[in-house]
Amino acid sequence: MRSMSNSNPFQLQVFALVSFCQLLFPVAVTADNIQANEYLEGNRLYTGALIPDVFPKYKRNGNSVLFLDTVAVPTTGTTFNAMSEHDVNFVKLMRKWQIPGAQLAIMKDGKLIYSKAYGWSNIAAQKPVGVNSLFRIASVSKALTAVCLLKMVDQQQLKLDTKVMDILKFPDFKRGDRNYDERLDEITVKNLLQCTGGWDRSSGDPMFAPMVRTAADEFSKTLRPDVDSALRYALRTPTTYEPGSHYSYSNVGYGLLGLVTAKVAKAPYQSVVREQLLKPLGITNMQLGKTLKAATNEVTYYPFPGQELNRSLFPNFRGMVPLCYGGDFALEAMQSDCGWLASAQDLCTFTAAVFADGKIPPLLSPKMKALIQERPDVPEWKSKGVYFGMGWEVAPNKDPSKVIVFRHGSLPGCMAVVVRRGDGVVWSFVFNTRPKDWFACQTEFTASIWKAIDKGTKAEK
Repeated sequence: MRSMSNSNPFQLQVFALVSFCQLLFPVAVTADNIQANEYLEGNRLYTGALIPDVFPKYKRNGNSVLFLDTVAVPTTGTTFNAMSEHDVNFVKLMRKWQIPGAQLAIMKDGKLIYSKAYGWSNIAAQKPVGVNSLFRIASVSKALTAVCLLKMVDQQQLKLDTKVMDILKFPDFKRGDRNYDERLDEITVKNLLQCTGGWDRSSGDPMFAPMVRTAADEFSKTLRPDVDSALRYALRTPTTYEPGSHYSYSNVGYGLLGLVTAKVAKAPYQSVVREQLLKPLGITNMQLGKTLKAATNEVTYYPFPGQELNRSLFPNFRGMVPLCYGGDFALEAMQSDCGWLASAQDLCTFTAAVFADGKIPPLLSPKMKALIQERPDVPEWKSKGVYFGMGWEVAPNKDPSKVIVFRHGSLPGCMAVVVRRGDGVVWSFVFNTRPKDWFACQTEFTASIWKAIDKGTKAEK
């Protein structure tokens, strides 16, 4: 956007009026940039996409508001006898935390020993979740991006100390410009993998509302949020720290890594991940999600009861919408940091392959696998028991069989967790809602699952 610092008062008034009109009347589009589920009427674009009915008639029990009434919760999949008690407890926790639908999968030494689906994919249609249903996995997506980049390092396509801006070469960010942050030139691939690129989120996250809407207004030709507009807007914000000096969790950094992946491989980001990581494992359903258009076999997402609404990030949607369907984020703008869809059993297969469990083909060399678990040399991790390595959190232990590597993610409407322990146990759950107190929910489910796994695997020996 051009500077108005030298404009006279009349020009400023005209500029304000034009800006206001642009908000009321989005820019004209043509058949060249029209997308699925949209139609032109004259020179105005309207959407035919329908937001699912995510406000069911909640069942009431005393003072509780329930997604799941007192009838049996549908379950499908495979289990083993020692886990039967856990099945009952899992459903109890779903009722407590108002989880409409979920999956849980467990692997041991690369072999799937448990894969269950619980509850509803769509409440209104009474469609149950299946073991192959697809869920948004939010920031678990970062694990895929990290492993893909490390595999490219394995293949000598790039180096960890490669400067990111040397690869991306954004044409509108030039060295010497008044607003150019020269620290951008020093950010390496390793910095982004470890979330030490130099940004923090104290003033907001450019991948979420309202900043992602502002980014689309300024940089997107269609006013829809996308990767390019979000990252161009984010790069205009100066870094807070010298690259490599401090940790600060960064969706922007992993968004940039998606662009690096595509640029180096000379192919779209999704295609690279599928070809490099998923195809060798026989995983065919994992894909990037869309905010408003569901993939085949994808679940419906639900706000927690009473969750606020927001103005849509997408043009020509009038009124307020749920946060999980355009009110807070757009998956199209956050592909490599939060954009993937998966099932719990596919997440287990992927994780087992990262750490070379059993007979699953390993995705990485031992050197790259070790780098994932390396403690970054920054102040934030000096005295912490758990730290962020490269795309994964690590809970170290002197006993290698007890080292835990995990990744969790959530957005309004979804939660996902995948965990791998050094003794070859891998498990994952995915939900189609995110409770208000999501951290307490995740903690309770995690404790219950670990208890059941330890009891169940001992009983099966």
